[in-house]
Amino acid sequence: MVKVRVELKSDVIKITLEGHAGYSKKGEDVVCAGISGVIQFLGIYFFNIANVGNDFVFKNGYGYIEVPYSEENKRLIEAFVEYVNMVGKSYPGTLDIDVELWEI
Repeated sequence: MVKVRVELKSDVIKITLEGHAGYSKKGEDVVCAGISGVIQFLGIYFFNIANVGNDFVFKNGYGYIEVPYSEENKRLIEAFVEYVNMVGKSYPGTLDIDVELWEI
């Protein structure tokens, strides 16, 4: 199971992914591929396009992104959360999603 944690605070937004979906064997798992692809997309956007990233780590079974809070970054992360929820509904038992939102 992939544990997805999103923390949204007034000064920083953090996304942490840990684990494997276990939907299929390694190299053929569509859930892991989908989640990996979207976290890499966000990393590329925040670090290479928008140049706003604080921290980005991506390796086998782990991903982490930290960016400063802004309305634009928040909207992108909200889209990420919707995507992860959709994947979780399509492939039950593969994702554990924890979203913590604070009033901004």
